[in-house]
This record gives sequence, C-alpha cells and structure tokens, in this order.
Amino acid sequence: MRYISKHSFIALFLGAVLSIWGGCTEEADIDKNAGNGNSAADGTPLTVRATASGFQAPAQPGGSPATRTPVMEGTSTKFQTGDAIGLFCVRKNASGTEYISTDIYNLKMTYTAATDGTGTWEAPTAASAPLLYTDAVTYFAYYPYTDALTDASVNNEQDIRNWLKTNKPLATHMLTKEVFTANDLMTATALPSQADADRGALALNFKHEYALLVVKPMVKGVYMVPSGVTAYSYYTEAQSNDWEIDRNVIQVGGEDFKMLINGGKACEMSDGTYRILTEATTADYSHITGEYVMDEDGLKPVYANGPNIIGGFKSNTCYTLEIHVNASKVKRTVQPGDFVYQHNGKIEIYPCNGAVDVFGNIPDYRQAVGIVVTTDPARLTDAKCNAKGWNHAYVMGLADISGTYRWANSNISVTSPIDMNDAGNDMNGYEKTQIMLAKTPLSDYPAFQAIKDYSNSHAVPNNINRSPWFMPSVGQWFDLMANLGGKSPTTWENISSSSGWWNEMNDAPNMFDKINNQLDKVNIDDSTFFPNPDSQSHFYCSTSETALNGDNDLWGLLISSDYYDKKDILTVLISTMGKTATYSIRPFFAF
Repeated sequence: MRYISKHSFIALFLGAVLSIWGGCTEEADIDKNAGNGNSAADGTPLTVRATASGFQAPAQPGGSPATRTPVMEGTSTKFQTGDAIGLFCVRKNASGTEYISTDIYNLKMTYTAATDGTGTWEAPTAASAPLLYTDAVTYFAYYPYTDALTDASVNNEQDIRNWLKTNKPLATHMLTKEVFTANDLMTATALPSQADADRGALALNFKHEYALLVVKPMVKGVYMVPSGVTAYSYYTEAQSNDWEIDRNVIQVGGEDFKMLINGGKACEMSDGTYRILTEATTADYSHITGEYVMDEDGLKPVYANGPNIIGGFKSNTCYTLEIHVNASKVKRTVQPGDFVYQHNGKIEIYPCNGAVDVFGNIPDYRQAVGIVVTTDPARLTDAKCNAKGWNHAYVMGLADISGTYRWANSNISVTSPIDMNDAGNDMNGYEKTQIMLAKTPLSDYPAFQAIKDYSNSHAVPNNINRSPWFMPSVGQWFDLMANLGGKSPTTWENISSSSGWWNEMNDAPNMFDKINNQLDKVNIDDSTFFPNPDSQSHFYCSTSETALNGDNDLWGLLISSDYYDKKDILTVLISTMGKTATYSIRPFFAF
C-alpha cells in the first residue's frame, strides 16, 4: 500500500531484500595434538563450522514473504581473513548449576581464507584446542570478537548476550560499512555432533541480534543529463519507464550524511540504498522514517514516514521502505544498453529501460546507430579517444559489416601482444585501428580495409563529436558480454590459461537472450541481432594480438548457434585465433 506525503509517494515493502553473510560456511579442523587437561572432555577436538544466515523476511498478512532481491555489494559478506569470533562452552556441575569451562571462555578463533574459497578457524597457538564436552549444555559463539569479555563474569548464554549489548551498545549513526559491520552483533548456539561419522563437528549458525532497516529512494521522471555534460543529450521522449533508484541523493549544509533512517545517519550502499541497524522492539507497532535531499532539477527535501509495522521490529529481520518521488526532471548519465542517435548535430540517448510501442520498438528506431556497451570511466581508457573528448561511452553498431575478412594475409605481429591476464583490460580498439589503417599496403590487412571502406560509406555526420568506426578490442568484447549479456568472461565456466580461452555454455543462451532482446527494440531485420544469424558459427575478430604459445595470433570471439535461430546459442568462446582465418566484423565507435 502507498501513503502520500507532502514530497513523495511512499511504499512499504516488508521483505528479505538483504542477505548479509548468507549461506557462507567455513570450517576449522582444530589441531588434534593440542593438549587439554580437563578430564571431563572425551578427548575429541572440535571442528568449527561457522554459517551466517541472512536477515529474514517478516511474515506478511495474506501471503508468503516477499522474494529476495538480487544480492548487492554490502548485503552479502563472507568472513574474511582476520575476522574473529568468541567461543564459550556452557556446562552444568553435579548440582545442576550452569557454568562456563575455563578453557573455552571467550576463546578467540580467527578466520583465514584459502585461495579455493574455503577457510579455517583457528584458536591462538598458545591456547588449548576446544574439545567436545559430553556434558555441555551448549556452545555459544558471537561475532565480532571483543577481548573485553574475557574478564567479564558470565555464567550462561543470556549473561553473555546481556553483557555484549550493555557494554557494546548499538551505535546511533552508521555512516560507513566498517561501523555497520562492527555493530552487527551475531550470535550462535549449538551442540557438537556425536555421531561417529561427524563426531566433534560444531555447526554454528549465526543469527543477527538486531533488525535491519533499509530505505530505497526511488524516482521517476523525464531524463536530463547531469550538470556540465554537453557531449550528449536525451531524446525528447526519454523518460524513466519504471521506478528506479535515485542516485542524486546529496549531502547539504556541510553535513556528513545523505540519509537519516529513524533519526540515525545511514550507511550508503553501492546499489544506491541506505541501511542502519536498530534494536528489536516489543512495542505494539514500529515504523521506518527516511529523510534526505534529492538533487533533481533543483534541491528537494524528502521526508517519508512509513506505515505501522504490527508487533514492532524483530531481530534477524529486514524491513524495507521504498520512497517513490515523481520528479519533473531526473538526472541520469548514459548507461550500457542505451541507444544512440545522431540528430541535429549532436548525440542523443534513448534509455535502455525507456518505453516501447506496441511492437516493442523504441521511438524512431530506424534512426538509431548504436547500442552503448561501456560507460565506466575506469574502462574508458583508450588514450586517443580521451584526447579528443570521446570519453563518455563505447558503442557497438547495429549491424555487421557485410562479408567476412582476414585480419591479415599472414600471421605477422603488428602491435604489442596482449597476454591472457591483460586481455580483458585492453580497451584500445580505436587507437589500434588507427595504427592498422596507417599500414601500407592496407590490402595486406583486409579486415581493416573493410573498416576503412565502411567508415567512408558511413561517415560521421557534420558537427557530431564522435569517433569514426573502429574494430573493437578484446576488452570491449568482454564488456559486451558483462554489461549487456550479464556475465563477464572472468566468471565463465571454463577458463584455460595455458591454451588461452574463456568458454561459457550453460549461461550462453541467457546471455544472448539479454543482448538480443535489447537489440530487438531497434530491429529492422535480423542483421541487427548479435550475432548476425547467417551461419551456425560466428567468428568475430578484435584489434588485440597475442603471442601466447609463441604464435602471432589475435584474440577472437566465437559464437555457435542453431542456423537462423538468433536465440538458440550453444556456446560462446573468447580465444586465440589465427590472423589468416576469415572473420565477421561488428564495428564500434566512441563519443
């Protein structure tokens, strides 16, 4: 349901939108030779397994909890090297009184990550290894570790919780991830397995002692470029088609924060949301407030008071407030998947999520000239482009150059070879194309002759500030797969550093569905699709050369699909390939 305030439409969604430390399991095989003099132990050392649950969804009236949103940075944190937990063993004496074993009394166990993604929990070398006590009431652990608890007088699980919350009170403000993490108290209790097959395994499933509050500032309106940007503008009909995160929440008046949640300064996450921890409550109801200033065509203060949450905030539970603001203008930078026009002497952008007609096409789709692949400033590294001010985006054309061509008539080395470790970062397609176009005779390099001919027949219009067409580098193929296909080659299922290739089969159909569903918005005929559906195997070249295994090869792209079926992709491969083979060319430009 939505509530209207002076500045905004407000929607409250109760759901497990964050999964912090969700599903990560770490093991520690305690040194079996470590001594322990307590005769009550049976001599079996513990294997500590630490698993942390995510914040859970609260029950919702009339239905199941909302589906979790995709994991964002800061919402799923695995234990890292140096993280430490405190471990206690609560036991009973002969009279039934609970006490804590002196050898497992705030025992610090520190995590060390391994290169294969696993890790170990280890006690200090000077301490005895924790042992399995058959008379244990429970083993209790908490995170993050504090040495101050070692000297505290505690006798049971509740004593420990009370001490932690009294002596390490929850901070009012959580501006940084470091402060947030330090305040995210988690506890776990368990008894070790005594089954022969897994004897001594202590599975600690940590749960959060506090509730998590998240605010998502959302906005919708007509797009405008950020202040000072003159390299492009938005198409006149470009506006947000859906609610999206407002990236223009700002600090004002010398303040050190952007968002207040229930009066506390909140931690900003990379996905544009904000979070803070709060005590669990026993009140009849609680609610979330969000307060911030948005910079969309002028500064606008926003205050939202969410509806009542019956029963108050519960520990280990996430509550999310979405704040919807209709703005007349919304600042937005160009993004991967946007479409590019050349109109009235300037570059115009139509957003990737913009409205389409009943046929699924964007406005004036026949006039579009490209789709944006790269906008990350850290990836816009072609020095020749940057020197000319073409440092806003790398753009892929909407059709292949007709025909197939050899990169060169012989396997000779021309530019500096790129090894496998650096291939994904070679973004110099324009610069290397210019180097190749200066070669004589150019007919010895047929693919670059084709680029030249295409550039002449598809010249840059007058007054348009963009590069001529160029052959992409292998790093620009990487960005196409990552930014439009949704999966970077660095995470593909098969990678061979010795043979020089990255290969994906399982997710290849989904990747090319994403690419071609976007291209379908400007489809004139099937030549727009990538790859151009004219054969079952599609080889695309790049400007990037490699000397892997002593050969003067190039880094190329192979896409295998069913004949004339643009979506039934069988496999995609980026690999070393010979220069005298024939390739398709999908040209790029920069602006």
